[in-house]
Amino acid sequence: MTDAPRTRTWRGIESFDPPALAHDFDALLAMARSMLESRRKGFPAKIATGELSSEDAAFEIAIFEEMVADWEFIASAGSQGEPAPVDTRAARRDALDASIATIAGIARSQRGFTKTLMRQAEAVIALRWHLEPGRDQVALARLTNQLRSDARAAQQKKAA
Repeated sequence: MTDAPRTRTWRGIESFDPPALAHDFDALLAMARSMLESRRKGFPAKIATGELSSEDAAFEIAIFEEMVADWEFIASAGSQGEPAPVDTRAARRDALDASIATIAGIARSQRGFTKTLMRQAEAVIALRWHLEPGRDQVALARLTNQLRSDARAAQQKKAA
């Protein structure tokens, strides 16, 4: 008898636990970049109509810039950039929770998920999953970078 895959419901969307894209770091980096870019493009119109304050827009853009910084660091195994400050994890979790709720609302309004919307949901849920307490992909990226550096140094020493 096989065990059924575990699932979890995230703001109304059921997903595997861990999410299908949990370890596709390039896809997660791409999603973080896409989410930042959509906010940079869309927020000026929302500010102009009064739907969003300029302060709230600036805060959310800063949060997504930090998310991109984290994923650039993680996807490069700690060899590029600097990760976001740890003290913004809660704000990043909240922003992703809001994004998941938005995706769920879109799916409800169109009576289901398109392939594109499902892929987006999977990536956003995976980004959020990595921010759960006890998960520290940044620390693992630092460790990977250090281990690679140590291995290179050992190879150079051995070759000399």
